Amino acid sequence: MAVRVDIEGLDEVMANINAEVKNIQGRTSGGLLAGGLIIQRESQKRVPVRYGFLKGSAYTRKTPEDPMVVEVGYTAAYAIYVHENLEAHHDVGQAKYLESAARDKQSEVVDAVAKRVRGETPEPSSSEGGE
Repeated sequence: MAVRVDIEGLDEVMANINAEVKNIQGRTSGGLLAGGLIIQRESQKRVPVRYGFLKGSAYTRKTPEDPMVVEVGYTAAYAIYVHENLEAHHDVGQAKYLESAARDKQSEVVDAVAKRVRGETPEPSSSEGGE
C-alpha cells in the first residue's frame, strides 16, 4: 500500500527563507561598513598630519566585486610610504596608523557587525574622504 503525502506551502516557506537570508546578508554588509568606518575614524586620529591632505584622503567603501568586503584606505599617492616608514619622526601622528587602528579596534568592529546582524542598529552610509 503506497502512501502519498502532499506538502502545501513549501514554495512560500522557501521564499521566506530566501528573503531572510538576503536580509541577513544586507545587515552583515552594513555591519562590515560600520566596522570599516570605526577603523577609518581611529586611523585618522593617528595619521601623520603636515597639511591635512593625507588625513582627508581616507575612505571606507564596499568593494564593487563583493558587498561582503569592505575596504578602508587612503587615496594619497604617498600614503603607503608614510604608513610603512618606521624611521620617520612625525610631530603629529605615527607610522602604521591604519594597521594599528584596525588591530586596536577589532573588538569594537566585531560588536558593530554583530549588532547590525541582529538588527539593533541601522545600516550606515558609505563615507568617501575624511572626517
